Amino acid sequence: MNSGNLIEEINERANAGKWCKRLYCTTCTARNLRAALAAHSSAEIIESLKALDDDFIATNFDLFLFTVVHASKNSSPEDTLNTLGATPAAGYLRMTIAHHAAGIERSRKYDEQNSPEALRALRLAKKTRQLNASQPHRDLKSADKDVNRSVIEMLDSLLTTPLLEVISKDDFEIPKRAIGGMVFERIQEHIRKGEISPGDKIAINALAIAHGGHWKQLERLIVRAAQTSDS
Repeated sequence: MNSGNLIEEINERANAGKWCKRLYCTTCTARNLRAALAAHSSAEIIESLKALDDDFIATNFDLFLFTVVHASKNSSPEDTLNTLGATPAAGYLRMTIAHHAAGIERSRKYDEQNSPEALRALRLAKKTRQLNASQPHRDLKSADKDVNRSVIEMLDSLLTTPLLEVISKDDFEIPKRAIGGMVFERIQEHIRKGEISPGDKIAINALAIAHGGHWKQLERLIVRAAQTSDS
């Protein structure tokens, strides 16, 4: 510690009087410390800064920041840095200026990234990615609808017996289990009217075993219809 150093003397007074040394204090604004520094010129403070060693600055960094602010009140921290030469205070002030500049840049980028325009662009980009990702599924779904429509149209054009023969023998682009749902009501009506031939029953039984679903329901309807006619 350098005897007679202005900043060191102010620090001793601050410690004795238990002054607040917080640079951004919103309770007392560190008024005692500010008043003590304000009583001296920038040139006096800069000369005292030059004489400080690393240990004092590291231990009293908030006080160091106060002195830099007062030394730069009529200029800028960068100007103060240029006057400090190759001193420990210059090294600490250089790091402080760089840290402050990095904080400003982070804030600028945050504001830029969270501006209404940027947020709209992010939402648009997200929606575009979602649409692109789901496009194959939507294309496939659209194609499936076209296939289903063409199969239904073909099945509707057939009579019941040729219909079952075609379903039993032909391979379709959609599962035969799904086809059972397409023709269920039509075949159900024929079962109700007793218009199902033995060959139709055999075909429905085979489809029920192989594919289940509506074919299984039609098989049960045939069984119930036979039981009703026998009673």
